[in-house]
Amino acid sequence: MFGGQTPFTGKWIGAGEIPENNELIRQGLWLYTPSSPFRLVEITIPLEIVHPEVQRCFLKCFNDGYKNPNLRPTAGDWVKALRLAVNKLTICGKVNSHYYSRTYGKCYWCDRSIKLGVDIFPGFARPKKAAVLESISQPKAFAVDKIIEIASPKQQSALSELTTTDKIIEDIIENIAKLVIIGIGLFSFLVGGWSIMLGWFAWFYFVWLCFCLIRRL
Repeated sequence: MFGGQTPFTGKWIGAGEIPENNELIRQGLWLYTPSSPFRLVEITIPLEIVHPEVQRCFLKCFNDGYKNPNLRPTAGDWVKALRLAVNKLTICGKVNSHYYSRTYGKCYWCDRSIKLGVDIFPGFARPKKAAVLESISQPKAFAVDKIIEIASPKQQSALSELTTTDKIIEDIIENIAKLVIIGIGLFSFLVGGWSIMLGWFAWFYFVWLCFCLIRRL
């Protein structure tokens, strides 16, 4: 979750040599334990950038529950916290691949890439918004109903008649096609029985659906 980094690592400021990882885990020594012997290094992704509920789950898991499993957050607790965190994510205004929590208040990934010179989530810089000027020399597109509204009464009547005529022609074609399908189906039944008839009906039903789809394009 934090770039593959283990929470049991960082700059050691404790006494003596840094213990082995197993010993650190056994003692519950990590970056955010009280009086931690670790300090964050530059490449460490801090806990503060995530949603407070996710922070709470981490602290409860590694501080309260490192010795007592019953005190650790359940799977349901994690799911609830992560859902809250996702709902608070927002996209960066500078780089399109950067997302950060609104609870943090700024894009951590931009700050990190500037500081380290490496962006682990590279993307494209967002262009600055430019004013869009509307050209008065280009004709505007109108919907058909708007054209009818601005037409004269005679033009409106002609357009309506044209629309009605087209619909009548479409209805006639549909009825002829249905009669042809029915006729072929009956002929197939007389010649080959039910199986042939059903096969023809299935085929022509498919053709009919294709015709209907093409007509609506």
